[in-house]
Amino acid sequence: MDDPVLDRLFTEAYRDALARVGGLEQEKRLADHVEAYAELFERDLDARDLSDSERREMVAAFKRRLASVREERDALRRRRRGRALIGGLIAACVLATGGLYLASAQPFKAAAEIERELGLYYAKVDAGTGAYAKRYFALLAKHGSKLGSVKAEDYGRSMRAELDEHFNEYLDRVVAGELQYADDAKAWAKLFPDKEEREERYRAVDNAFQAGLGKAVGATWDTVKKETGSLFEEAGEAVKKLVDTVER
Repeated sequence: MDDPVLDRLFTEAYRDALARVGGLEQEKRLADHVEAYAELFERDLDARDLSDSERREMVAAFKRRLASVREERDALRRRRRGRALIGGLIAACVLATGGLYLASAQPFKAAAEIERELGLYYAKVDAGTGAYAKRYFALLAKHGSKLGSVKAEDYGRSMRAELDEHFNEYLDRVVAGELQYADDAKAWAKLFPDKEEREERYRAVDNAFQAGLGKAVGATWDTVKKETGSLFEEAGEAVKKLVDTVER
């Protein structure tokens, strides 16, 4: 067919139909075999001293026995397929778990590769993308032991100093009255790995905001007075002249 979708649908339908036909043919062959065996058995019974009802009962029992054997065989096949499926699933789970462990834990990650990634993340943070600090500390926590305790501590201090520099930059702006940078200061404070340190820096930002707010309000008030002072003076002179005119 020219249409690949219709071609695929037709092929699948044709395959399914043939499979069902094959199943029906198998059922028919089995039924024919049962009838053939039953007929042979019934002929053998003709030579025996049995009544017609006894022969019919014996033939029926023989057919039931053949059917039960067939059912037992089919059940055995289903159990085997089930065990094979379960075994395959267990093996797949084991392989998947092992793969996830290797992908997550990376037990064979070399020290040189770890330091290369730490340097990459540090450069990103230094450029202002603070989110990479989380990857930096996570990598250090997972594989820092491969670097040795001294080097791992040096890496930790280096990143904390970098975060502290960015944090203080925005904190100083807040203290100076640039209150719009309070959220930026808290965003950098959030990147420190220790909860207690994060909370302490949040409080520092809040205190700086209050101090900066006072400076901002004072500066604004000074500006307002400077810009409107002459206007108030002119208005006062106009009122004074009006009063003098009325009194005359």
